[in-house]
Amino acid sequence: MAPRISKPRGWDAGRCQFIAETYLDWFLEYVDGEARRKDTDAGGHRLEDLRDLAERFRKSQRSAQALFQNSFFSCSQARLNSAWKDDRGDHLLRLLVEQIFPLLVEEGGPELERGGLSRKMLPGLFKAIIEIVGTRTLEDCDRKCVTIVERLRDGLGDDFEWDDFFDDAEARQVLIRILADLAHSFDDYARSREGFIGVVNKDYLGSEDGERPGVPEWRFDENRFATFARYFFVPLVEAMASGEERAGIASRFDDAALDQIENFLERAAEETP
Repeated sequence: MAPRISKPRGWDAGRCQFIAETYLDWFLEYVDGEARRKDTDAGGHRLEDLRDLAERFRKSQRSAQALFQNSFFSCSQARLNSAWKDDRGDHLLRLLVEQIFPLLVEEGGPELERGGLSRKMLPGLFKAIIEIVGTRTLEDCDRKCVTIVERLRDGLGDDFEWDDFFDDAEARQVLIRILADLAHSFDDYARSREGFIGVVNKDYLGSEDGERPGVPEWRFDENRFATFARYFFVPLVEAMASGEERAGIASRFDDAALDQIENFLERAAEETP
């Protein structure tokens, strides 16, 4: 019996059903394996036998703990995402923030002292993106995102979830376009990183050095930039490794620019804490 839900969606009963059916499927495979090993009919097991097998199975399944923990994390994140995203009308910003949502301490991410990011940095992050990518390009991307969401809502109706938007091929193209422009702008990695960090801190803290009185001791520094980049640019890393998506990126850049993008991704990966 294979789970009827191969990919859980959202955070309601569907995810609980996925966990239950997955675990039950594992157990049935375990019972069948035990029956074959002992050359007996699995149907001949008494209730006591099955209870004993279930206990041995529970102790043998090291992967079960990861299943439960990951599902709980995904469930919690999906619930928080849903509440946060439904309050936003800017679909492009929603698409961008989704890449780093697990890092936001306000949404259950790691503590600030452990590399977590604060949602208070988002306005500065958007300003840095605007300065690099340009208002006109972002407005064009935002219009495309609105069209994509309208298309998905029309087709899915009440079944629409924001994951449908994030998984949409057109939305991914919009995201890759912005990420490629950002990566390409880092022609001098150290200098460009310093400038990017400075814009974020100046908006959040009132100054680039993060010394404004009355503001909690947190600033966007090189270590947090490395953590941010590791998450934020994952779709671009995947696209550069895909022949079709790489060709789409190459259609907008020359060979030297592609090398520059790859150099940025490699440098960011090297500096991941």
